[in-house]
Amino acid sequence: MPDTTQSQTNKNGSTSPKNKMTFSQRSADRLTSFMGSWTFILLFCAFLVIWMAINAVAWANQWDPYPFILLNLVLSTLAATQAPIIMMSQNRQAERDRQQAQYDYAVNRKAEREIQDMQKELKSIQQQLKKTDKDRQIILNDYAADKKSGRQMENILKELESIKRLLRKTKDEEIKEIKKKRKK
Repeated sequence: MPDTTQSQTNKNGSTSPKNKMTFSQRSADRLTSFMGSWTFILLFCAFLVIWMAINAVAWANQWDPYPFILLNLVLSTLAATQAPIIMMSQNRQAERDRQQAQYDYAVNRKAEREIQDMQKELKSIQQQLKKTDKDRQIILNDYAADKKSGRQMENILKELESIKRLLRKTKDEEIKEIKKKRKK
């Protein structure tokens, strides 16, 4: 019997052990699926009612009279074959679930590593932003200091201008006085 634990990974990343299943395993899965359906239950109930009705009503050719011993044998045989078929299907489903859990675990681990890498990058970006903010603050402070120095320089230049005007004015006044004195 081939090993069904080996699985192939399909294009969306999920495992697909059905590719490795034998004909009997696929048949067991189909039977289990059918036996667990309402269709099977209703058909089986109809079969039981018809069996009992035919054998209860028929006066001649009863192949299974009232205690329905043959029906008991059929039901016992059915139960005896259903149990291992269901168990085989459940075992394969458990294996598929285990493989899916392993795959999910691997995906989650990879996602966790990627998240950790992104967090490291985010911390690095935050540190760079803090450094950039500090540099920007230094530049703003220098600019403010330069601006303050510029204003001081402007004030000094204004004072120099006013001193120049005063000097011109006093010079002009002296010249006028000298001219007045000469005229006299």
